[in-house]
Amino acid sequence: MRMLFAVSLLALFVPTSAEAMDCRDRVIARGDAPGRVERFCGEPTRRVGRIEVRSYVEYVTNGDGSVVEQWVEYEVEVEDWYYDRGPDRLLRKLTFEGGLVREIVTEGYGYRPIRRFRDIPQSHKSQPFSRLLDVSSRTAWL
Repeated sequence: MRMLFAVSLLALFVPTSAEAMDCRDRVIARGDAPGRVERFCGEPTRRVGRIEVRSYVEYVTNGDGSVVEQWVEYEVEVEDWYYDRGPDRLLRKLTFEGGLVREIVTEGYGYRPIRRFRDIPQSHKSQPFSRLLDVSSRTAWL
């Protein structure tokens, strides 16, 4: 029983692959273009681009008829888009390759936005600290 609980708890923190995600009642799936994703899901919270080096084996026949193994390397532009919809919704990572969605991964729950003192409206700054905690809207002005 303890082992089952531990495995279940661990599974909550492991990123899982998803086949699709929904945005504004539209389904975003593998093979969609970045323009469609941005149109329905909006601007991503974060974008990360990188170059991946991939390789494959090519078999070449020499002039004497022997076959030689040759490794070929090439570069691929990959971009990850992160959609963080807050602590009550799942964080999604979309990986684009060749101008299309290659993978959609769920990475657990999103994060709570951090509010700094400079973001507090001027009218609230003169209030006592106990009044700055607005329990009804579950927002702490800290």
